[in-house]
Amino acid sequence: MLAFRYEVGWSDIDFAGVIHYPRVFYWLDDFFHGYLRKRGFYWRQLHMEGYGFPFVHVSCRYMKPVFLEDVLTIEMTITDLKPRGFTLHFRMLKEGTPVIEGEAVRRCVLKSRQGTAEMPPALIEILQEIAEGRATP
Repeated sequence: MLAFRYEVGWSDIDFAGVIHYPRVFYWLDDFFHGYLRKRGFYWRQLHMEGYGFPFVHVSCRYMKPVFLEDVLTIEMTITDLKPRGFTLHFRMLKEGTPVIEGEAVRRCVLKSRQGTAEMPPALIEILQEIAEGRATP
């Protein structure tokens, strides 16, 4: 499992003063890609090689409101790791209490084939470490 801290800012809230719902997936993607970069793995290189990793399913359950300047702990792990995709489960906590949870399913596609493709072995190795709890941020 990976864990990150995030303080909710002005760009994260809507007119009602609570987080704007799509921001959750932005944070998830931002922290996940940031972790991969720290490991020396860059999405940009994959895109230049013709790979893409679209979300094919997302779900999110909001259990309590999240407001401006709340500090969240964002936990994520990988499940259902397969050669052509994976599921990223996440949970967000405020002061130790779960406030948001969900999942995002990604598939690997190769643009030249216009269909799914197997992920590069180096990426699978990193994802396996996360899935097995061996990853450290």
